[in-house]
Amino acid sequence: MSENAASNCDDFWKILFYLEELKSPLKLVDFLGNNEISKDQFYLFIEKATSYGLTLNFDEKDHDSFVISPLVWHKDFGDILLENSQYKELANDIQVAVTNSRTVNLEFVDNSKMTVFPWRILFMNESLGIIGEDIESKKIVSIELNQVHDIELLGDDYVSMYARLEIEEFIHAMRVVEGSDERLVLKIHHGKSISMPSDLLFLGHPYTTTNQYGDIIWAASVEKSQYLFEWLYSIKENVEILDPSVIISEFNDFVVNFKKAA
Repeated sequence: MSENAASNCDDFWKILFYLEELKSPLKLVDFLGNNEISKDQFYLFIEKATSYGLTLNFDEKDHDSFVISPLVWHKDFGDILLENSQYKELANDIQVAVTNSRTVNLEFVDNSKMTVFPWRILFMNESLGIIGEDIESKKIVSIELNQVHDIELLGDDYVSMYARLEIEEFIHAMRVVEGSDERLVLKIHHGKSISMPSDLLFLGHPYTTTNQYGDIIWAASVEKSQYLFEWLYSIKENVEILDPSVIISEFNDFVVNFKKAA
């Protein structure tokens, strides 16, 4: 991939990320200005998005008056991840810190301590963990909750040196290195809708497109887990797994074992 092509690819995911973060309708010119996106970058985004089937019904002649609306991702699958976890109280405290942009003091089972600005709490490698910024070293860190003995909530005056997009890319890169990242592609049958999984399941680089039959093609980078398969089972009547073959095979095994246990 050329340097220019790589830059365009990065711009695409950056702009899609900003669109997903949009909370209310906004004039396109304000959206571009707020996020330091040039017209040329946005036109290239529209071109690539169209090839994916993601359309904003955008007309270049209406640039100054065009209003974009939020892309809504529903995450109401239910937090069975927390309900079934022995670290539920710790996880809830971290969620409070993330929501209110507060730092936390973590005391580990080996009696060491660390002050962290938590960005996300996620289900990783079949366990709950924290993705955050070590206040002292300024590095992004991944911490498993089973290593945390106690937590103390601190103030909200810390200013992180990272943007959320950088945190998302860190999580994605971490899973790529570990070999646990899979690109899940689903076909949502025409006229059907699905509930998205818990926020604790990281969905990397998501996008949707529509085929000629009205089915929605949905894709995101995921990590295979028991809870991913439970989510897929909960929506199986409305979707077809198109890719990858490893998830198709393992999900079929999950369904067989689930029925045997029922």
